[in-house]
Amino acid sequence: MAKYEKTRYPGVYSRLAGDGTLKIYIYYRLKSKRVFEKTPFVVTPGKKGLTPTKIEEAANKAARLRADKAEEKTLTNSQERRIREAEAGKWTIDKLWEGWKADPENQGKRGTLKADYRYRKHLKGSFGNKEPQNIAQIDVDRLRLSLAKTHAKETTRSVISLLVRIIRYGATKGYNPVLSFPVVLKGKQLGKDPEIKRAPTDAEIAAYVKTCQEWPDIQAGNFQLFMVYTGIRRGSARNLKWSDICFESGSATLQDSKTGTISVMLGKGALELLRKHPRTEGVEYVFSGRGPDGIRSDREIGTIPPMIRDAAGLPKDLDPCHMFRRNLATKLDRHGKSTVEIMSLGGWKSPAMVLHYTATEKETIREAADLLTDIIRKAEEANG
Repeated sequence: MAKYEKTRYPGVYSRLAGDGTLKIYIYYRLKSKRVFEKTPFVVTPGKKGLTPTKIEEAANKAARLRADKAEEKTLTNSQERRIREAEAGKWTIDKLWEGWKADPENQGKRGTLKADYRYRKHLKGSFGNKEPQNIAQIDVDRLRLSLAKTHAKETTRSVISLLVRIIRYGATKGYNPVLSFPVVLKGKQLGKDPEIKRAPTDAEIAAYVKTCQEWPDIQAGNFQLFMVYTGIRRGSARNLKWSDICFESGSATLQDSKTGTISVMLGKGALELLRKHPRTEGVEYVFSGRGPDGIRSDREIGTIPPMIRDAAGLPKDLDPCHMFRRNLATKLDRHGKSTVEIMSLGGWKSPAMVLHYTATEKETIREAADLLTDIIRKAEEANG
């Protein structure tokens, strides 16, 4: 068995392990107690073996660590171990969220990726290490007011609702108590009202289509054209595979849609585009790119669409991808299609979302108001 060898630093020892590495240990007194423990400093042999320079560096670091521990500036190994054991028994928000994601009942639930992004961005830093019973009303109020300064109301509601959902999950599992106070958002300061965006005009759509058709990268151009003809979300178009398309029924299955797996009908424009669209050999995605397995990368779906919009001469206030969903809802509503039909085509889960995307122009509202007047006057004439 290898012996502990003294180094030139007092209380610092080295020991050669069976795997050829040199481990560093320290010895010191803490009040009246003697402490001998391993340090995290290990010297790994290189091409020239265990060089004196590497050993000196490790021993020097160990000597500084020994001084800090002897002066109680740093915890001993046993103290750190007891803290870790105590922490392991705590159900913090971090641990609860990881537990929720790992729960088989929650596997594949829609919105999980977006919720995880919100958790890491808005909750992890302030609440990750807290236990539910240690969260006070003022903590939630601070979060709400902080979000309200720079975010929309829906974002604030979603983040706080996520926090409540995580705590409720732990409570149902018996890990922790529920919050000791009610979380009331109604009538509270939540943030900015959502920006009302407009749908593109017919001339703007025509200019965009022409630019897409002439775009040098056919995968990028057709990717945008497909959204023009279908109004589906950018993520759904990106993840679309050839196996998801049924030319016989004229439909496409969106496997990982925001609202769950759904099937949407494709119009003749979308079907014609797909029939002519070139298939990339060895790639299952319809619109190929430089991402993993040939999927379109984040950069491709993030930077190229604005370039096409600018080349088409469209104003900056038009989102180069999402405007087609608004166009779908607005134009079909204007042509008398029912809310159910629009929901089915756009993959929306509620009439409220269709209403959110439907931009009714002032002229159309004026026509409706005038129509009501005409109806009343005709009734007056008939009974006059």
